[in-house]
Amino acid sequence: MGWDTILLDAPCSATGMIRKYPELKWRLRENDLPRLCQTQRALLDSAAEAVAPSGRIVYVTCSLEPEENEAQVESFLTRWPAFQRRRFQDLAAPPGAESFLKAFVSTAGDLRLLPGDTHMGMFAAILERTDPP
Repeated sequence: MGWDTILLDAPCSATGMIRKYPELKWRLRENDLPRLCQTQRALLDSAAEAVAPSGRIVYVTCSLEPEENEAQVESFLTRWPAFQRRRFQDLAAPPGAESFLKAFVSTAGDLRLLPGDTHMGMFAAILERTDPP
């Protein structure tokens, strides 16, 4: 048993939000990133234990830092071989969102937005459990 889908909006450095909240630049400290990465790792591991077979974890941060995003996902996939990355472009796009997906989905299949005029920066990855029920 377990959850079909877990949305893990992980605590992060929020570097993708600096445009909207410039004071973040003065709140971040050198030792924040390793501490946040450790918390993210623990939350991902807890989510992996709680998701059902064939379930998904949607891992999201508002960070631009690879340590909190791609590296965190790669590390998770190494620790949890029963999971694989599900590519955003393989999902049915809502009407009108096709060009959005082309612009903001990485070659690995993750969603990555850099801050712009209309949005903040963020990262999202879909991690699907593939072991049999």
